[in-house]
Amino acid sequence: MAFSPDGRTLAVAYADDTLRLWDTAAGRIRSEVRTDVSAARELAFAADGRSLILAGANGAVRRWDPETGRVHLLLAAASDQVAVALSRDGRTLALGSPSGTVRLRDTATGRTAQTLAGSGGAAQTLVFGPDGRTVAVGHANGSVRLWEPADGRVRTLTGPAATLRHLAFSADGRTLAGSTMGGTLVMAEGQPAMDRIGRDAPIVWDVASGRTVATLTGHTGIPEALAISPDGHTVATASTDGTVRLSDITQNQHTYKLLTTDLESAYTLALSPDGGTLATGDTVVRLWDTATGRLRATLRTPERVRTVAFSADGRTLVVPSGAGVQLWDVPSGTLRTTVTEPGGDPVMAQLGPDGGILATIGLNGRRLHLWDAATGRRISEVKREITGMPSMAFSPDGRTLATAGTKEVELWDTATGNRLSRFPGGPGKTDDLVFSPDGRTLATRNLGSVRLRDVPSGHVRAALPPFKDVARALVFSPDSHTLATRYDEAVRLWDTATGRGTGFLTGHSAQLEQVAFSPDNRSLATAGEDGTVRLWDVPTGLAYATLSGHTSAVTLVLYGKDGHTLFTSGKDRAVREWGVRAFNPRAAIRKICTAVGRDLTTAEQTAYTAGQAIRSHCSPAD
Repeated sequence: MAFSPDGRTLAVAYADDTLRLWDTAAGRIRSEVRTDVSAARELAFAADGRSLILAGANGAVRRWDPETGRVHLLLAAASDQVAVALSRDGRTLALGSPSGTVRLRDTATGRTAQTLAGSGGAAQTLVFGPDGRTVAVGHANGSVRLWEPADGRVRTLTGPAATLRHLAFSADGRTLAGSTMGGTLVMAEGQPAMDRIGRDAPIVWDVASGRTVATLTGHTGIPEALAISPDGHTVATASTDGTVRLSDITQNQHTYKLLTTDLESAYTLALSPDGGTLATGDTVVRLWDTATGRLRATLRTPERVRTVAFSADGRTLVVPSGAGVQLWDVPSGTLRTTVTEPGGDPVMAQLGPDGGILATIGLNGRRLHLWDAATGRRISEVKREITGMPSMAFSPDGRTLATAGTKEVELWDTATGNRLSRFPGGPGKTDDLVFSPDGRTLATRNLGSVRLRDVPSGHVRAALPPFKDVARALVFSPDSHTLATRYDEAVRLWDTATGRGTGFLTGHSAQLEQVAFSPDNRSLATAGEDGTVRLWDVPTGLAYATLSGHTSAVTLVLYGKDGHTLFTSGKDRAVREWGVRAFNPRAAIRKICTAVGRDLTTAEQTAYTAGQAIRSHCSPAD
């Protein structure tokens, strides 16, 4: 991948020989071409900022002009190269050979400009410094040479005797990260000294002096990818052990814990009210300590777990299973009791928001039962007139339960079991019922049609306009002001008071699986089958971060109580914990300024800050 000089375009080479240019602000594809890019090692925009330079694993270099769609071969493949790297302006190609020799070639003329003689075994990996004046060469013996072609100066940084696989500079050039088959090495300026080196552990070096200054605990597998934050403070590594680690090298500790399961992908996630325990469900239920990432308990269930829920005090975990509902004691990890639906037919269950009441309905929809969640005692039984596969939802205060079947919606008083109201649900079966957090609005979904209803009358306040896809899920923001409707590959945001659309979020390249609002209402997280999680700024509709690390579809996403933690799970059998922040236009401008090396234009500042008057952070006076 490569950003254009102005940061507004991202070029991505895919394994199917497709090269796409993405509009980073809108999240849409600008143009694409099919060419031999599946083996591309490097991408860079040319100096004109429009055409793109591609360097293949075999040393061949091509130029693509998106305006004309033409692809030109600039340099033919080389037979004696092991590693390739492009300068940021695309003008220079570095080629590393099995002998350790490195050649710099002009991509416009093909002429070899300079050569660095071999040393330290094969040149396994290469990277240009951010200013283009330094080339870092990683060798098979674990050494790194820093070459300045302008004056021929070469410095050698030594590390463990292991083959280097990846190298990456920070934006300021003061930090260089390199992963090896036996570890991950990090070189940075001005960090306190450390003397312990372990397997796959990042090592922090001072680039200016070559001094080793820190070691961080690492992976148990072989490093697969490496990246370093622009400020040089955080190193991200991916490994064959199935995890991605984010390490804060300024504190010499991992700031984000990434949890993994060893059997199947998690089907459901639930966070305890205090945020200290994360429950994941697959063939069993696992309880994780979110502070340490350690497994606290494993709860054995007779079949796959599709959903779990904590009681309000966090001491009870509700797990629907077979023809009953299991109530587990969280502190001890033992099964307290099982609530069994009369007649033995399978049930759907939902725990009230205070954790005191459990509602169950048999799948034939004829009977509604309310239970004491602590003891398993049945409180009331109601015979419903509505049949068919049911849906249900508790109001936020737990006093009202909404149920729906094929044609109508009913509201029930949970204290007495009496029906409060009954009204038509809409065309076809009601597939989804969701109360707003303030309890004043009930959103219903029927065959893709979404309605916002007043509670308790059921009066339709707004019918949301149809979309080309069928709405898959409904999620309210915590302040009840916004409703998110999830479609196949997009999310639409609505004002719940008026039913007016306020945002259209698109950018995932495959179907969306789940969405979640942050506790402060400012951010929305979307998880997709493309293996990524995107974070969106709700007021502006801008995507401000993409979390990559899962190796297959991300199916679940859940914010922590503080809003600074995000839990995700996917089909790669991993549950990950991320540190996240709300969108900050000023911080975004600083990153853009670092990337493009100039002040933002008025149009750019308007585009990136949604018209907010924010003074540029590119000026020296800032």
